[in-house]
Amino acid sequence: MPSLRTIFSVIILFIVLNLFGINPDEFTGDYIDKSYKTSIKSMRMHYPEWEVSYPVIDLSSDQTLLFSFDDIEGGVKNYYYSVIHCSYDWQPSNLMFMEYADGFESNPINDYDFSLNTFVNFTNYQLELPNQDLKFRYSGNYLLVVYEDDDINKLVCTKRFMVADYNIPIEANISQSASSLIRQRAQKIDLTLLTGSYRISNPIDEIKIVIMQNNSWDLVIDDLEPSFINTDKLVYNHDEGNTFMASNEFRYFNFRNMRILSERIQNISYKNPYYYVELFPDENKLFLPYSSVEDINGRFINKTDRSDASGYASLESDYAIVKFSLVASDNIPNSSVHIYGEFTNYRLDEYSKMEYNSETNNFEKYFLLKQGYYNYRYVLKNNDDIKKPDHGFFEGHHWQTENDYLIFVYHLDSRAGYNKLVGYKRINSVE
Repeated sequence: MPSLRTIFSVIILFIVLNLFGINPDEFTGDYIDKSYKTSIKSMRMHYPEWEVSYPVIDLSSDQTLLFSFDDIEGGVKNYYYSVIHCSYDWQPSNLMFMEYADGFESNPINDYDFSLNTFVNFTNYQLELPNQDLKFRYSGNYLLVVYEDDDINKLVCTKRFMVADYNIPIEANISQSASSLIRQRAQKIDLTLLTGSYRISNPIDEIKIVIMQNNSWDLVIDDLEPSFINTDKLVYNHDEGNTFMASNEFRYFNFRNMRILSERIQNISYKNPYYYVELFPDENKLFLPYSSVEDINGRFINKTDRSDASGYASLESDYAIVKFSLVASDNIPNSSVHIYGEFTNYRLDEYSKMEYNSETNNFEKYFLLKQGYYNYRYVLKNNDDIKKPDHGFFEGHHWQTENDYLIFVYHLDSRAGYNKLVGYKRINSVE
């Protein structure tokens, strides 16, 4: 039988590990939305009752976020999760876990279910945050980290989310760009921070504004300085610095029903063990006039219209191999073409990269996707990284495009020792 001293030492070690949390120096992952296992699919985070909401909750409310993903290896895995507090630019904060959260640092994901009557078997995992095991004490940026067997070196996936404390109200509006060169292709965001009595010693150094288009972290403005400073407000009204190229409405397709060829689907077939869905080849929209199309700004929703479905979309929606094609007369030198949307984590990497087929004169790409409604667009990336990715090369830019803009206000408070998220607002270009 172990001695009381041994038992006491084990208890102390357990408490210390859970108070101090993940050591950022030992975390080998990236501070981005990412799957580290090829079997992890359909990763999403949103309000439980609003699937196209953004992953931002109010610190002082009872709001929660629902995080979910599928593992197509099936079975049951010992998946655990933790959270890391980050700065406004997604670097780890210099905080201990016990400072920014209450509860245990490492917790198992116990909410899982198996797919129902699907050709591709998978296990669906769900996690709601905050919960009885983990609650947030500080506002700011957070990275959710999922790993296997309670071993942080066995990374499964990571997901960004934000916890806001609404100390500073935001007034904002969207208009056409003031520049005549891009007026027909861009949108300008003006905003005012109503600081009131909120204590800010040096607004230039302490307040950081981040404006993001459609939850795309590569479409961000984060270098704005106030154009006017008053005792109770900060005004950000610039001619160029707060301007986004507007792009176009997202392309879309819907394959909720494997027996029906919907608008964008050319063919559906079954070849054991997968369904194969071939989309009609997409044309370049660069020189086409603007056309208003309702979209969900890059996101996807998993649904199935199977006749035997009983209402559990997360479990009854099947997987299929989906073929994308983009018509192009020739390959594009020193560049790569990518499919861009929530289902590719809005990233321009090998996973989203298309290959040019000289026989069909198309860029092509295959994805294993879960049934539902999807938004996407094509983006051109320069291989030498000198130029920014071009979201208009295949889509065009139109100032009329419906876009969401997420405005985050961070207080880089040296006294508190971390970056507070003291304001958040979503605005829409057509609302």
